[in-house]
Amino acid sequence: MPCDPCVIRAVLCVVMCCVCGLADVGHASQFTPAAVGSQDLSLGGNVVALPLNPSSATFHNPAQLAVLPNSITQGFGVVLLRTRYESPFGYAKTNHEVPLVPNFGYVTDRFAPFHFGIGMSGALGYAYKYGADPAHGVPSNFHSELASASLALSVAYSLTSKLHLGVALNPAYGRLRLKTPSPAGRIDVDVRGPGVFGTIGVLYQPTTRLSLGVTYKTPGTLFLFGNARVAGRGDDATAEYQFPQSVTVGAAYRVTSRLTVVGQGRWTEFSAFEDSHVDFEQRTFLNQPAASGVHDRFRLGGGVQYEVWPGITARAGISWERAAIRSSAMAPALSDFTDILFPFGLGFEHGPWRVNVLGGVSFVSSRKISPARNQFFPGRYEFNISAMGIEVTRLLGEAN
Repeated sequence: MPCDPCVIRAVLCVVMCCVCGLADVGHASQFTPAAVGSQDLSLGGNVVALPLNPSSATFHNPAQLAVLPNSITQGFGVVLLRTRYESPFGYAKTNHEVPLVPNFGYVTDRFAPFHFGIGMSGALGYAYKYGADPAHGVPSNFHSELASASLALSVAYSLTSKLHLGVALNPAYGRLRLKTPSPAGRIDVDVRGPGVFGTIGVLYQPTTRLSLGVTYKTPGTLFLFGNARVAGRGDDATAEYQFPQSVTVGAAYRVTSRLTVVGQGRWTEFSAFEDSHVDFEQRTFLNQPAASGVHDRFRLGGGVQYEVWPGITARAGISWERAAIRSSAMAPALSDFTDILFPFGLGFEHGPWRVNVLGGVSFVSSRKISPARNQFFPGRYEFNISAMGIEVTRLLGEAN
């Protein structure tokens, strides 16, 4: 039978939530990751003006490749994710998952004056699973799972010894599997496909102590296609997800030879998600925009890097962003919160090797949504996350 479009929109928000989580390490908005890799995440991802390693540079600011030594970075993170949903009608389920987040980066000046780099980040095992409870109005389980990867094919060039430019082409690939109840019957979706966006970066170093960075990430699109089943009957489904554009501005200041502080602000056009949609070939009455009433947001943060001992560096950061999805669009697998990240890490240097380890937590206030604000998925939403990881960089030659 036909469904209320608001119900379908709420259900399909779950689809877009999973698609949007590309390479995320679990910050509350879940749409654009704050960082990639243990070293830059230990500073809260506030490193658009602070060159660290090729993996971080290709993601945050490809212009940084012009000042990095030839090197290769490989990292691996583990996320401990706990979410919980309690409805006012007695349904209450908790979800525990352990997503894996690999990253990679490489830079070379072999073709100087151009510096070429390649980066990769991915996410495996990001899932939301809530069991069925027919006694409380949930006839079947909620299940969504994402596997994704994105590349950064980058090049940087120094206009002067102080001013550097960089660009990156960012192809991406994702696979989404979704199972969710709806008024039309159980919906099962399995879609996958490619996408692309771009990154433009500037790094300006007016003095040996001060660095300024600006990055613009362009809009882009991810095209997913595959099979679907609605109430046990086959269908074909496509999903079109709009990557939001963003602008990041930051500064890094070397206070002393051992102490560096960073600060950063990022604006993201989350409202672009309103142009994302999921379409069914046969059951076209299900075709709806994936989200409505999404707000553009700023992510603000800072960090401190301090050389505790020769070859040993401590890092800590903070990063804050308000929830982008309004209460009326929340769903059990669309948990969007205002969050505060508190990551910390240690770096060790020995010869050409750089090893960085990470620990971090996210303090997130739960959201309690009344039936008057969300007719279909009211209740209490909780989100708890912590992360740990390791990242190894190997210098391949003399520093630039």
